[in-house]
Amino acid sequence: MTLDWQQIVNLIITAAFGVVGYLYAQIVAEAKKDRELINDLRVVLPTKYVSKDDLTSHLNRIETMLTKIFDRLEQKADKP
Repeated sequence: MTLDWQQIVNLIITAAFGVVGYLYAQIVAEAKKDRELINDLRVVLPTKYVSKDDLTSHLNRIETMLTKIFDRLEQKADKP
């Protein structure tokens, strides 16, 4: 059985498309896994970390309380 050039080219092209198809399938599978991990993070993340607005609110309250404490200390220090 002899192979002419057309058959050799067809085999090479078929093999190349097979490799490309396999790699594409692997990339799609990894992308799906990544999407699932991101969705899991969307569920877990709010329970473990504080939002920026909540943090700002709490820090403002702490700052207000500290300001009041320092003002009281200043008033006490000024009295003889």
